[in-house]
Amino acid sequence: MGSIDTSKDFDVFNGFYNTINGKLTTTEKTRHGINPATGKPNPEVPVSTPQDVDDAVAAAKEAFKSWSKTSWAERKKAVLAYANAIEKYTQDFGKLLTQEQGKPVSNESSWKGSF
Repeated sequence: MGSIDTSKDFDVFNGFYNTINGKLTTTEKTRHGINPATGKPNPEVPVSTPQDVDDAVAAAKEAFKSWSKTSWAERKKAVLAYANAIEKYTQDFGKLLTQEQGKPVSNESSWKGSF
């Protein structure tokens, strides 16, 4: 597992990584699904190891120490900023889900409501 350069622009369709302890990380192995509409492979995604999971859990436990002391107003601010960042890419995420599941794009706007 290694960390990567985060200065690049975000691209929903390329560069899938794990985020562990606030850092984007790679894995030794990757896999891909198949676009059911075209039969073409989707982008590679990481295959996490038990060690990756243990590292993520340890990082989450450590982060909880400060997060649990964060005021409700600051938590709200952080969660809303996250939601706004996700919303910025709504159309891209809809296209990605269509690519993964084969649903028509017109049906895919419903995923947004699940957040």
